[in-house]
Amino acid sequence: MRVNNWQLHPLTDQERADLANQPTPAGIYDYLLGGKDAKSSERVIAEQLLAINPQIRVMAKRNRAFLRRAVAAVAGEGVRQFVDIGSGLPASDNVHQVAQRVDPDVTTVYVDNDIRVGTHGRALLASDRRTHFIDHDVRHPGELLYVIHAEKLIDFSRPVGLIMSAILHFIQDDEDPEGIVDTLVSALAPGSFVVISHALDDEQLRTVAREYAAAGVSSAPVLRTAKGIERFFKGLQLEEPGLVLVDEWRPEVPGLSEGVPVLAGVGRKR
Repeated sequence: MRVNNWQLHPLTDQERADLANQPTPAGIYDYLLGGKDAKSSERVIAEQLLAINPQIRVMAKRNRAFLRRAVAAVAGEGVRQFVDIGSGLPASDNVHQVAQRVDPDVTTVYVDNDIRVGTHGRALLASDRRTHFIDHDVRHPGELLYVIHAEKLIDFSRPVGLIMSAILHFIQDDEDPEGIVDTLVSALAPGSFVVISHALDDEQLRTVAREYAAAGVSSAPVLRTAKGIERFFKGLQLEEPGLVLVDEWRPEVPGLSEGVPVLAGVGRKR
C-alpha cells in the first residue's frame, strides 16, 4: 500500500462535545434494531420517524441481515481481514463474529465517528485481540488509511473485506462520496471485496429524510437513484446477483422480499 503524507484531522474538544450531545445515526439505528444504547433524544427521533414510515424498522433489520450474509460470503472466499466503516453501535452478530465463525483468526477493524461506538465496542471486546476500533470520520479517507497502516492493523498487501453498509447515504454530494470510495478501494489488494448498501430514492423515504434532517441529527441522509448507487462500484466486478434490493441479495429463504427500498451489492477488485 502506498501511504502519502495526508493531513490529519483530529477531533477538537468542541467537536467531541457536539458528538456527545447531538443525536447521531448510530444511536437511531441501534434503537431501530432493538438495541439499548440510544440516547433519549435518539429514541424520540426514531419514534417520530416510525410514525411517518413504520417500514424503516424493517429496513434496518433487513440491512443487518444482508450484512451478515455478505460478510459470511466474503469470508467464505478466503478473506481474513475486514474494515467496517460506519459500523454503528455493537449489536448481535457483528462483522467480526460472523467472520470468525468461518475462521477464528479473522482480523476486524471497526470505524465510526460516533465515539460511543468505540467506547462500547472496546468494553465488550477487551479480550479479543483481533478486533479493533478507530474513532474516525470517513470523510477523511486518506487519513483513515494512514492510521490503519501506521497502527499495523491491516495488511493491505492481502485481500480485505471493506464494509460500507448504510453509511454512504450519510455523505453529502458536496463531500465527494465517490472520491471517498475511490480512495479506499485504491488501497485494496486484488481479491478484495467491497460491501455496500444504500437507501434508494423513494417517495416515502423522502419524507423520512426531511424529518431526519430537521431533527438535528449529526448527519442527514441523501437518497440516491440506482444509477447513482451503482457508481460506487466503479472498477469493481459485481458478484452475483449484482446490485439488487437488500432482501434479494442471496437470501436465506428465497421469495420473501418485502420490497425494502435499500440497494445492496458486493464488488470484487480484480
